[in-house]
Amino acid sequence: MALYIPASTRRRRTALIVVAAAVVGLLVGLLVGKLLAPSVGDTVRAKQDQVNDLVARLDGMGLEYQQQSSGGTAGASDARQGSIDAARGIVGDTGRVVDSMPWVSPTERAKVTTAVKAVQAAVEAGVPPARLTGAITAAETALRDASGAAAPAS
Repeated sequence: MALYIPASTRRRRTALIVVAAAVVGLLVGLLVGKLLAPSVGDTVRAKQDQVNDLVARLDGMGLEYQQQSSGGTAGASDARQGSIDAARGIVGDTGRVVDSMPWVSPTERAKVTTAVKAVQAAVEAGVPPARLTGAITAAETALRDASGAAAPAS
């Protein structure tokens, strides 16, 4: 025996099922989105890792500069240009990284940028390695202070 269900009731049930399915889908989507989104801590750690990479690049450039200064090889001009190019790259990358850290004040941003540009200027001027080391140390300190990245344990 078949029961007669009016068309209006069927449409209403169908509409209710569609609305319920949409609401459940949105709630599940929000939940998954919240679970998969990076936390503030993850974002800060990622930026600090980028700062640590910049510090490592500064250290590497300093070592290459010292070797190039003490070498006196025929390719010294190319090595000097390589140091200059590395310094310019570090300055550009530092600007991008520091600009992407919202917790860094404009004053600290300017301090970091100035310190890293001082390294670039020292490399371009061909200062003695000891002076460049001082500029690199100042830049590393400014980078770590601004980002909150801890200096490695000695």
